[in-house]
Amino acid sequence: MYRKMRLVFAIAIGLLACRLDAMPPVLVMPPAPAKPPIVVKARREEKLLYLQVKVNQKGPFWFCVDTGAHHTVIDPYVVQQAGLKPVSGEAVKGAGKGEVPTQRVGALQMEIGDVKLTVPDPMVIDLSGVPIPKWVHGLVGAEFFEAYVVEIDFEQNQFRFFDRDNFTKPARASSVPLILENHRMYMEATIEVSDTQTVTHKLRIDTGSEDSVSDDVVKGGKNVRETVLGNGLGENFKGYSGMYKAVHLGPFTFHDVWGPGGPLPAIGTEMFRRFKVTFDAPHGMLYLEPNSHIKDAFPPPS
Repeated sequence: MYRKMRLVFAIAIGLLACRLDAMPPVLVMPPAPAKPPIVVKARREEKLLYLQVKVNQKGPFWFCVDTGAHHTVIDPYVVQQAGLKPVSGEAVKGAGKGEVPTQRVGALQMEIGDVKLTVPDPMVIDLSGVPIPKWVHGLVGAEFFEAYVVEIDFEQNQFRFFDRDNFTKPARASSVPLILENHRMYMEATIEVSDTQTVTHKLRIDTGSEDSVSDDVVKGGKNVRETVLGNGLGENFKGYSGMYKAVHLGPFTFHDVWGPGGPLPAIGTEMFRRFKVTFDAPHGMLYLEPNSHIKDAFPPPS
C-alpha cells in the first residue's frame, strides 16, 4: 500500500512539472518612465524672474513670475492684442495701501514654452504703476503652481515644470511643509527678532517681491529705520525696516537679515535666490537646495 501511494505521488509531481513547463513565462512589466520635465529659460531683472507667455495663441508677452498672485494677471495691452472683451470685476488688495480695480475676461489658454494650461479666471489689472519693467504685461500666478510641480533655479534663470503625478523629491534638497490656502502659498519660519524675542510665523510666499522676510515684528530688531513700503499693486506707504537677529527656514539659519516691517508676513526672492526652489503644491512640500549664494550678506534697504 505504501509503495502504491509513493507511485501515485510521483506520477502527480511529474504531471504538475509537465504542466508548469508548458505554461508561458510570466512577464513583469517595468514601471512607466516618468515624463521628463519641461524646461523654460527665464529673463532676470534685478532679483525677479520673467517668462514669455502666449495668451490664446497671441504673443508671446513677458510676465513676472509672482507666487503672491492668487490669480494669473494680464494687463490691458494683452487684452487689446488678444482681442478679449473684459467685464467688470471686484477690487483686490495688493502689496500697497488701498484696493485695486480689476476686470475679468473668462477662461484663457496660456502657454509657457511647451507648458499649456487653461486658466479659468484670470484678472485684468493695469500694471503701469507697479515698479516692474514696462515691457512686462502680466503675472504668472497660482494656477501654474497648482497644476505642476515647479522648480526655480535662480542661478541658471531657469524653470522646470514636472508632471505632478510622477514627481520624486530632489535627492540633495531639504523638505519644508508647504501650506496652500485659497490659492496662496505659505511656509512657517522661526524669526529671532532680538535676544529676547523669538516668534514662529506663517509667511506668504511671494516671488514677485524682492524682499527677504517682511514682518511687522522687525520693529523690535536692530537698526530700525523709516522706509517706503508697498512697491506693488496699490499705493506706497511709510513704514520701517530693520535687522532680524536670525531667520530659520527648516534646517537653514540666516543671521543679520535685513527686512521691511510689512503688515502681512511674507518671504520673497532676496531669501529664495539662495536656493534652487521646488514648489510641490499638489503634495504640500517645498524643497530647498542651497546654491553658491547661500552665505551672501543681506543688503540693507536702499
